[in-house]
Amino acid sequence: MNTLNVVICEDSLADMRRLMGIIPKAPFETTITTFVHARDFAQAYIPGIYDLVFMDIFMGDAGGEETPCGVEAVAALRRVDAIVPVAFITNSTDFALDGYRLSVNHYLTKPVQAAAVHDVLAAAHEAKLKRPGLSVRVDRKDVTVCPDQLVFAEQSGHYFTLTMVDGRRLRVRGRLDQLEDRLANPQFLRCHHSYLINLALVQDVDADTMSASLYGGNTAFIRRGWLARTRTAWEDWMFAMTRKKDAEGER
Repeated sequence: MNTLNVVICEDSLADMRRLMGIIPKAPFETTITTFVHARDFAQAYIPGIYDLVFMDIFMGDAGGEETPCGVEAVAALRRVDAIVPVAFITNSTDFALDGYRLSVNHYLTKPVQAAAVHDVLAAAHEAKLKRPGLSVRVDRKDVTVCPDQLVFAEQSGHYFTLTMVDGRRLRVRGRLDQLEDRLANPQFLRCHHSYLINLALVQDVDADTMSASLYGGNTAFIRRGWLARTRTAWEDWMFAMTRKKDAEGER
């Protein structure tokens, strides 16, 4: 739970090696995943997997006519994850406005300095420690999961299954009523007697199929008569998150 999962997107081998030499010296455990193409990172990204992203603004693969690939990759990331900290790495400060628009947390210039990188790591680690954990009993073992990584929960008999953003399905003995009480967060909505969904990972609410499309190709059914409240809750959540990001940007 306390390991900091870091991803580096960098196409310069020298700059990649520099970061990989600095990060393990942090005073806490870290794991490092690397990408040399921004598009590969954007296509593989799953919300909740990483705790910090180091993104080189200028990657080798071509981007738009005026927008570097690193900026495009973070824009794609922010469409599915408004939380994960991002540090832009670059030789230029020309894209500071893009960093503000995409809620980028840090802006590091090359060659990156160890002190600056460790400050970024420490901030991300502190943010992770402040995120609430949910302890559940799976196969006679206590497992702690991050609620933000929960896509949805489904009741079946005396058990409910937690579907996580990394594809794990955790089978827990108990009732959704108990899980709902423990989460007690407007981010999670009971849309059906058998389904509890994470509004942050809803992609669409379909009136024809009476279902919510969720991250990862998952589907949760909506109880007849609860469609309007589900759609309203989802729209309210998105609006609240937009206002929160705008407010944080004004500070």
